[in-house]
Amino acid sequence: MTVQEKHKRITKRNRGRNLEVILKEIQQLMTEWINYYGIGEMKGFMKNLNGWLKRRIRQYIWKQWKNPRTKRKNLIHLGIDKRKAYEWSNTRKGYWTISSSYVLHRSLTDKELASRGYKDIALQYQFVHSNY
Repeated sequence: MTVQEKHKRITKRNRGRNLEVILKEIQQLMTEWINYYGIGEMKGFMKNLNGWLKRRIRQYIWKQWKNPRTKRKNLIHLGIDKRKAYEWSNTRKGYWTISSSYVLHRSLTDKELASRGYKDIALQYQFVHSNY
């Protein structure tokens, strides 16, 4: 089973887990994985995996918000204008499509994900790899 398949299992949208629990499971998996494969040269792979994982987490958060009213309220809370939040919260696009859109990249920034507990795996890999 590849690391991406393991992440898919952890971030499955219907698991009903708290985001903190999901991020803790991801961190545990990546710590083990990076410690095992840290000696190899896979900077590009880690960068791509990190981007994919952030998109997957944004998708998970968007799915948790469920209702357009909740989405609008949370977008406003994250600093989006009320009018834009109303427009964006009523989209009919799928969760995966929205996860890579301007909507979530503007509201759920990398800084916001870090404040929620996401640790950048590309930086973690770089730190471990520099010690070899």
